[in-house]
Amino acid sequence: METMTEVTQFGPGLRPAHRWIRKTDQMPRLGATEGTPNPTVRVKLFCPWSMWTWYVVEANLETGDAYGYVVGHEREIGYFSLVEMATIKGPGGLKIERDLHWTPVAMQTVMNGEAV
Repeated sequence: METMTEVTQFGPGLRPAHRWIRKTDQMPRLGATEGTPNPTVRVKLFCPWSMWTWYVVEANLETGDAYGYVVGHEREIGYFSLVEMATIKGPGGLKIERDLHWTPVAMQTVMNGEAV
């Protein structure tokens, strides 16, 4: 059976070449971990030409909205758009990628710099 990311296009021509979020990730829907003191980061996405990294805790796969920890110019917890991320193109046509070797860990572990 296909997951939502396998059938969702994120807009015309914007489907990522790879699946960022898979059924096996057991990604909670947005709001599902609210009140959880140390939710699990299920997926790590990164920008191969810069320091930006997104650690995904929850996602709405129909809208492409996600929640997690973002490392960029600053480090912050908040919402971000997988739809917008799918439109980003870097040098040579590079796109945001999923870390295929990522193992889910508690968000505090990531925030402490103990998981990269």
